[in-house]
Amino acid sequence: MGKFSAFSLAWNALSHHRNWPRYWKNPPLAKKYDVLIIGAGGHGLATAHYLAKNHGITNVAVLEKGWLGGGNIARNTVTVRSNYLRDESIPFFVKSVSLFEGLAKDLNFNLMYSKRSMIDVVQTYPKMREIRRRMMNGYLHGSSYSSIDVAELRRRVPALTGGGPDTRLPIIGAMVHKEAAVCRHDGVAWGYARSASSRGVEIHQHTEVKSLLRDTDGTIKGVETNRGTVLADKVAVVVSGHTTTITETAGLRLPVKSFNLAAFVSEPVKPLIDVIVNCPDLGVYLNQSDKGELVIGGAPDAGQSFRRDIKQTV
Repeated sequence: MGKFSAFSLAWNALSHHRNWPRYWKNPPLAKKYDVLIIGAGGHGLATAHYLAKNHGITNVAVLEKGWLGGGNIARNTVTVRSNYLRDESIPFFVKSVSLFEGLAKDLNFNLMYSKRSMIDVVQTYPKMREIRRRMMNGYLHGSSYSSIDVAELRRRVPALTGGGPDTRLPIIGAMVHKEAAVCRHDGVAWGYARSASSRGVEIHQHTEVKSLLRDTDGTIKGVETNRGTVLADKVAVVVSGHTTTITETAGLRLPVKSFNLAAFVSEPVKPLIDVIVNCPDLGVYLNQSDKGELVIGGAPDAGQSFRRDIKQTV
């Protein structure tokens, strides 16, 4: 794997960028692997990367029914944070944030990681009590979360002009999570794929897994794909909300339910906000991407769903 640097950028500029190597190889699909990973998204590619880098397991194939990075990792709001509530969650996400902070160097790939801080806008006193509880719990596990008054909030987010004292939901304060950041989702997928491929992992796009295959003793021995049968000693199902649809092909019913979490992206606009803004009382959060789009998210849908055809142009 060639190393990216200012020198390599200048050198390839001399050839009008025609000689850059491919990020990942395109080998033929073998009949058997030590490990099969279903899903070439963030979690699947990260699994492949760390198996190869940390454990020396390289006879690995990642199977993706579409294109690499075209699934759930392409439909998130790119926020990296650790200001969660539960004792079980906070240490996990504190570690995750620390890994993201050094991930670009680890992968030798520009992830466009931007530490911006996250501001939770508080508009009711019950929410203020809940967020203070979250703040105290965060302190116990090394996740910073501090309060600011309304004047400081408006100084940091000048575009936040509503929520005056006479409104239905007046702004009464805010909390700041300074470690929060945004990270380019494509960069994460491509960086992990490039690193894993350079270590011998195979990535097979447009290879849809139709079903899991069970041996006579009940163990999973491989998968059936649109390109034939592929066997493996271990199979990792890393397909986000469709995990249960895959496991049910082997008669396995998991205690997991999938819910849609909606988000949308605006057209590019001039710089408006340079932090991540969350308004929990309104059920909306947003940040602005490097290209200028407002990335806006909300709460999960109330009902279980596997729909993916809900894209709309507003």
